Amino acid sequence: RQRARLDPGPLAGRLQAVFALPLYAQERVDGVFWLGYAAPHHFSDTEIAFLTTLAGEAAVVLENARLFETAEGGRRRLSAILTSTTDPMIVTDRGDRLLLMNPAAEGTFEAESAQAAGRPVAEVLSNPALVELLAGRTATPTREVTVADGRIFYASASPIVAADGQVLGRVAVLRDITAIKALDEMKSEFVATVSHDLRAP
Repeated sequence: RQRARLDPGPLAGRLQAVFALPLYAQERVDGVFWLGYAAPHHFSDTEIAFLTTLAGEAAVVLENARLFETAEGGRRRLSAILTSTTDPMIVTDRGDRLLLMNPAAEGTFEAESAQAAGRPVAEVLSNPALVELLAGRTATPTREVTVADGRIFYASASPIVAADGQVLGRVAVLRDITAIKALDEMKSEFVATVSHDLRAP
């Protein structure tokens, strides 16, 4: 059944003794651990115990490598999403330290994610309203934030919750509403002007 994993053809006639064990992970065979001898060999109980332990360790290493590859693939996809979005995004850990900022956030707050990573948010961001939002010290998870260049953002922060309910950090997404606020102000001015003209034509 394991010929696809270990083809004995090329070794025919050269091996006189073979010890082989499947490498199990999550009730799945990931590979075969085998040891061959060119001369007849009797495997003692000590050798069998040692090789079985070694095969178990190899199975753990293979499973960890597979999990790392899966996690790395997810990290690359997340990185691509964060990089391509035009809305600034900021992620913090449970200690209110910056984990990452996407390029839109770097440009908005004039900070580089690589240099700011691991530092307290209050040291990286000079906007008190956003710092309070990311620290979870606000009554609501949203608020308007005005940045240095005068733009107004609608900021929304959500906790990152683990499977056991523990809060691992927060992620904030900022939507530029400068144009919407300008239109709203124009509407208010128009309504005020019309109301004034109606009262005193």
